[in-house]
Amino acid sequence: MISRGVKPGRIPSLLQFIVGIGMIAVAWVAFKDTFLKGPLEVKLFLGLWFFISFILAVIGLYNFISEERISEYDVEDKESYSQKEQFRWIKLWKIIVLILLPITLVSGELPVKLWVEPLTIPTYIVKSPDLNPMFYSGRAYQGAKGPVYPYPLLDKLTDVRKNKTYNAIYLENKYVKLCVLPEIGGRIFSAIDKTNNYDFFYHQHVIKPALIGMLGAWISGGVEWNFPHHHRATTFMAVDYTLKENSDGSKTIWVGEIEH
Repeated sequence: MISRGVKPGRIPSLLQFIVGIGMIAVAWVAFKDTFLKGPLEVKLFLGLWFFISFILAVIGLYNFISEERISEYDVEDKESYSQKEQFRWIKLWKIIVLILLPITLVSGELPVKLWVEPLTIPTYIVKSPDLNPMFYSGRAYQGAKGPVYPYPLLDKLTDVRKNKTYNAIYLENKYVKLCVLPEIGGRIFSAIDKTNNYDFFYHQHVIKPALIGMLGAWISGGVEWNFPHHHRATTFMAVDYTLKENSDGSKTIWVGEIEH
């Protein structure tokens, strides 16, 4: 028979409580900044971690407090009591495994995503260019020759603002999310560091051209591709693009044009 004393079966409940609190503490210390400032999917994952850890701790604490002290009349013999204890330990480890398994699967590298979707941006309208070609007549542009033909001169800016929908290409992995606009020179329109939601390139929230480009209209922000001249001629024009999924799991946005 087992004499009076603290029921040994309370030990797994105590350990369950300690494990739950420990999981919360470790996650908070290691991922506090990410949880507060990180991308939505990371917040959801860490929120699920905290929730499961909290439930595990509460159940453990409840079982530990509610279990009565054992007397010699609680069990008939040590063998039956040992079987009960073995079953209790199995339940505890099942809970721990069920928690750690999805965490292990979710915490792996997120796949690279590449997709196209409409993006509506307030845009100041540029009027249609003059249909008559503007041949080179000695025009200079930022210390270099400034020919326009065979392109049109986009110099008729307005104060009219309308919502315009662009085809935006998004490229995203675990750490960054890029947005490319092929209709505006193929520029990187935005680039976000997902660990802290920081735009690491200047991000415009409106398209408002200025007369700075070789052909007139030009916008600031993001990253524009300039070759063979700074603020290349077609920086405010549409370019060709194609999307590619590579064999190693990476994905690529190709933008390009044929210079005239």
